[in-house]
Amino acid sequence: MTTLAILEYAPIEIARPSISEELSKLKLQRHSKPAVALLLALLSPDVSAEELYPLLLDPATAQLPAKIQGFAWDVYGATLHQAGRYAEALTAYQQAIKVRPDYPDAHYDRGVVLVQLGRHQEALETFQRAIQLRPHFPEAHNNQGVILVQLGHNQEALKAFEKAIKFKAIQLGPDDPAAHNNRSVVLGLLGRYSEALEALENAYPLRRTSSDVGQRIYRASSHMSLLFGLSALKRRWLPDLEAATKAFIKWRARARRDKQLAAFKQAMEEFKEGLSEEEAESFEEFMLGVRLASIRNPFRRWEALGKEISRDWPKDVSAVEAVHEQRRW
Repeated sequence: MTTLAILEYAPIEIARPSISEELSKLKLQRHSKPAVALLLALLSPDVSAEELYPLLLDPATAQLPAKIQGFAWDVYGATLHQAGRYAEALTAYQQAIKVRPDYPDAHYDRGVVLVQLGRHQEALETFQRAIQLRPHFPEAHNNQGVILVQLGHNQEALKAFEKAIKFKAIQLGPDDPAAHNNRSVVLGLLGRYSEALEALENAYPLRRTSSDVGQRIYRASSHMSLLFGLSALKRRWLPDLEAATKAFIKWRARARRDKQLAAFKQAMEEFKEGLSEEEAESFEEFMLGVRLASIRNPFRRWEALGKEISRDWPKDVSAVEAVHEQRRW
C-alpha cells in the first residue's frame, strides 16, 4: 500500500531583475549596436528564441562579459524550453554553462530539462552542481528531492525537501507549497503519516496560490489520512485511529468549503483501487468510523451504529454487546 499523492518539481525561473542590475553597471555606448540590441532584448519578457538566436551568434556578443553571455544563453534556452523544444533548450543551457561555468541558474535549468527528457540521474547530478554553486537554492533542493524519491532514497529526499523549505524562509520570499506537499508525500512513504498531515497544515495556507496547488494539497490530505487510518487499524491502535478519523473529516470539510471536494473524492477512489482485498475491508471499516464520527447528535450516532451492527451480527445481539466484542481487539 503506497501513497498516490503527486510529487511536484519546481519550474525554470529567469532572474530578470538580476540582469537589469548587471546592465545598469555597463555603459551601452561602449558596445556595438548588435550587442546593445541583445542586451535590450534580454530585458523584454516577450522576447522569442528566433529574435535572440541571431543576436547570440553575432561576433559582438563575444565581447560582452561572460556573466551577460551566460545569462543570454540561459534566457534563450528558457524560451525554447517553454516552447517544448527540450533538446534545443538543453543545448542552449550547456552553452550557457560553457561560457559561464559558475552560473547556478543555468545548471538548474539544465536539470529541469533533463528531467523532462527522462534523464533523471544526469538531472540529479546537475541539481547537485547548482547547489554546490548556490547552497541556499530552494528550488534545486526541491527538485533533487523529487528525483531521490523516484530513485527510492526517501530519507535523503526528506532532507532535501526540508532544506528547500528552510532556505525559502531565509530568502523571505513567498512560501513554496510544492516543497511542503513533497515533504508530506515522502513522510507518507516513510510511514510517518501523522507528520505528513502536519506538513500539509503548513501547505494549507498556500492552497489558493493556484487551482493546481489546491488540488495537490487536497489529494495528498485524502491519501495521508486514509493511509494513517488503515495503518492504525492494522496496528489496532485506537489513538491513531481517532486522530486519522478527525483528520479525514477536517480535510474533507475544508475541501468542500474550498470547492475542491471533487479532487478529494477522486483521490479516495484512486486510493481504493490500489488496495488488496484485506486492505479494502479495512478501508470500509475506516469509512464506517468516519460516517459515525461525522454525526454530531450522539443518539443519531448510536442509532446509525445499531443499523450497521445489525448487518453483520445476529438479531439477538445488542449494539452494546457487539461494541464490547469489537473492542476485544
